Amino acid sequence: MSVESSALEECNKLCIYKRYKVVFGFERYLDFHCNVSILTKLRSGTLRLNVEVGRYLNTQRENRICICCNMNVLEDEYHFVLSCPTYRSVRIEFYIYSTILGQIGTS
Repeated sequence: MSVESSALEECNKLCIYKRYKVVFGFERYLDFHCNVSILTKLRSGTLRLNVEVGRYLNTQRENRICICCNMNVLEDEYHFVLSCPTYRSVRIEFYIYSTILGQIGTS
């Protein structure tokens, strides 16, 4: 295990990133100008989700719930990206855009 991998395993931030990211390097999304800021903040843990903000306010993790919906669940990267109903239309738009870009990038 590399030093970087070891540090990631010990870190209690960026749970989704650690779980699914296996190859580290330049990301293609940085070449495009759509939502780069949001994606970069999401991946770096600086998007100001309640899971992160609560760390600095000493809020118990289970109380860092999403205030954008009524699901009463932890507002973390998973909830923001995949399940919060408030962001459903944004997810659909981003999925369509990224699918088109992916097709352009592989042509």
